[in-house]
Amino acid sequence: MTDFEIDTKTVEQFDKTAENYSKDTIFSRGIDLEIILDKINPNFTMTVLDVATGAGHVAMKIAPFVKSVNAIDITPKMIEILKQNINHKNIKNIVAEIMPADNLKFKEDTFDIITCRFATHHFSDVKKFLSEIKRVLKHNGKLILVDIIAPETKSMNDFVNHINKLRDHSHVKQFNIAEWESMFSEQKFNVLNKQSNPLTHDLDSWFSRAKTSNADMEKIIDEFTNSPEAKSQFQFDSKKKSFVEDSMIFTLQI
Repeated sequence: MTDFEIDTKTVEQFDKTAENYSKDTIFSRGIDLEIILDKINPNFTMTVLDVATGAGHVAMKIAPFVKSVNAIDITPKMIEILKQNINHKNIKNIVAEIMPADNLKFKEDTFDIITCRFATHHFSDVKKFLSEIKRVLKHNGKLILVDIIAPETKSMNDFVNHINKLRDHSHVKQFNIAEWESMFSEQKFNVLNKQSNPLTHDLDSWFSRAKTSNADMEKIIDEFTNSPEAKSQFQFDSKKKSFVEDSMIFTLQI
């Protein structure tokens, strides 16, 4: 699949699910929002870029404490919702634009802080994204990157990517920590901090948020049921209809 086809699939998926992601508690009230704000240590001179902003939860969290926020996303519906949100909240220092994560329309050394939350597993070219971030980030600037993390073992790495692809066909790949650290090293990012943030997924809301088909829901439940290793790794509970997936908050600097 080409990068264009991947990006098209992502836009189609999030155009139809944008309202769900706008309201979902993991995205709108996740504890990582406070952690991100703390890692930034904001002040009113800072210029911030929020990449793949979605409904703008990070951008709106940061905006009251910094000079300005550029919030970008490839999905028009997400940007439309963000603009509605900032108008409703009367936030004046967020500029919302449609823009791909790996082709940023900004000059070099523009931003003090760049954030990207729960998005890179949809990107067609993560290395190009990191290269673009490095280009537009000021010297000593910080990148706060948050995403779901795959286990280190190949079997469970393959498993979690498989079920996430079944659940949401725009899923490309979630990486394990070693894979991330290799890419960071290649782009010469310094890892200042990494903080685990486990996510307990209620299966009903997890499926509903992505508008997963009934057939794919059944396949995912069967995959968990038939894999003792996955049951243990992801704490799958058939009665509670839940499982636990790790996410990581990386604080990086160039």
